[in-house]
Amino acid sequence: MLRTATALCNQHPSSIQFVLGSLGRSLAYFVLYLYTFNIADQITGLDEDRINKPDRPLPSGLLSIRETYVRLCLLTAAYIAFSAAWGVLP
Repeated sequence: MLRTATALCNQHPSSIQFVLGSLGRSLAYFVLYLYTFNIADQITGLDEDRINKPDRPLPSGLLSIRETYVRLCLLTAAYIAFSAAWGVLP
């Protein structure tokens, strides 16, 4: 985030709204990425979590595998949509 802020300040030093908007989008994009990655990791590590961390939502039965895959698909679609809307995709 610091590098993003520095690059933006050097690019557009007079527009604080541009810098803050870009930082907000960067933060939202990063959080969405982390959440998507975490969901995928929870699915692939289910067997290990049943042994080591049985209190997590998947091993404890609070979420089903199907619900987790639906959430992963929705997050991936949102990630792609935000990428396209914010000009991240070429």
